[in-house]
Amino acid sequence: MNAKLVVNQECHGLELYFPEKPDEEVLMQLKSARWRYHRAKKCWYAKQNDTNQAIAEQIAGGSIKADETTSAAAPFFPAYDRVNDIPICKSSDLSCWETHYGYFQDIQAYMEVRVQQIRIVDLHNALTPGRECEQLVLQPHDPYSSECLYSGLNTFRDVYEKFFVRRELPDCHVYTSALKSMNVFTPFKEIKPIKIPAKWTLPHVWKAILSGQIYEGHCAGRYTDDYAYDAAVNFRSGVQLYLPSFAKELIESPSGWRVYADHTDGDQVQLSVDCYTFNLNTLQFDARCDWPENKRHAQERADRLAAHNSEMESRRLSHEQVKALTDSGLLFDAKIMTTNENTDYHEEESKTLLRRQFFYDDETLRYDVLSIIEHPIQDGDLLEIEGCAELQNDPRVIHTADHLVVSGKALTEMLHEERTEQMIGSVTIRRQTWEQLRESLDDWRCGRTQNLFNPIPRSRFVEAIARLDAEQERLADSTVMEEKNHA
Repeated sequence: MNAKLVVNQECHGLELYFPEKPDEEVLMQLKSARWRYHRAKKCWYAKQNDTNQAIAEQIAGGSIKADETTSAAAPFFPAYDRVNDIPICKSSDLSCWETHYGYFQDIQAYMEVRVQQIRIVDLHNALTPGRECEQLVLQPHDPYSSECLYSGLNTFRDVYEKFFVRRELPDCHVYTSALKSMNVFTPFKEIKPIKIPAKWTLPHVWKAILSGQIYEGHCAGRYTDDYAYDAAVNFRSGVQLYLPSFAKELIESPSGWRVYADHTDGDQVQLSVDCYTFNLNTLQFDARCDWPENKRHAQERADRLAAHNSEMESRRLSHEQVKALTDSGLLFDAKIMTTNENTDYHEEESKTLLRRQFFYDDETLRYDVLSIIEHPIQDGDLLEIEGCAELQNDPRVIHTADHLVVSGKALTEMLHEERTEQMIGSVTIRRQTWEQLRESLDDWRCGRTQNLFNPIPRSRFVEAIARLDAEQERLADSTVMEEKNHA
């Protein structure tokens, strides 16, 4: 039959072109061998292998050369080099003993090669609607066995060809499955830029990421069952998303995600991409952005971070400066430089510190200090102190439900006394008046405020109110004495 055979190197496929509709016998032969008709190219096509090659050569006839190839551009390779710390490689001729997983362009496969498991996912049809991707998983019969499934094989290509291509499988558990192609991530499929849709969906988001149009993303909140940990890490707010990994998550685990356009300004859109209510993310989309522009945005962010942190570090006081500024005085208001672990930006934090809190026992600095001013202690101030339990026995200390409170006058006295000065670990300014403190203690004493899980004896608050009255009386006497001396 007068047919033309073309080997499509880019798609690893065979294509048969007929000048007219082939005979019914030929059509039955192609369909039974699972060849498919391409309506756009007007050809029959199938994956390139020995069986399909033989069928194509038989139909095309001996006079037709089977090594003709389509003129195609170089295979697509992404602008990023990893996904979830999984390397993206052009060649599978890499040692499977040095690294254990990777995406490989030459064989169009994702592979995990470990002693206890080998997993191979064929990526030829990945992200192609209506297709399937074959997955092969090998596991030893005894999960505690030290036997290596790929003994004698050195590279990922060796493992792929032996187990996936030739199906020379060892004596082990063998699991094969067909995965929906639209739920299989591949870095080797070129995704075209999208236009701003009227309604955003999840495929719009991952396509925009893989085409480079989404150039920035950060976590807006992450909530787990461990609220204390979440609060300690500020709910991961501000953590930069590695966008290819985020696209992979959206493709392979699409359940529960919702997309909202928060703000649109011409070609730029701010998106909220949330999984239920526990995984909140904010993305920046620009319809004109591509991967070179995407990388320029990333470099600008890195430059801004470096410039900000450098400026903050230039303000840091030396050990000698801190020592000189704290040489006299009891309490100090300091600006401390900390690093936000979510964003890596240096930030200012205000602290009220005793002199010894600036230094370790060996006199090295405990903090990166930006500025220090002495905190004026007024007799009528209310302050919280933390330290030795013996402080509770001092009549100048008012024991509330969860803090030790003293007046400014009492704190000054205690810091000048060698015994009590060593007991005080830290001091915090209490944002409360004497009247508010008394009202709070009276609520605890009368039972209007209670701790049901850890009841506190009311006698503590009776004593606390007595100490509060005594301290207020002492402050009043001190004021009268000062006025007399002044007169």
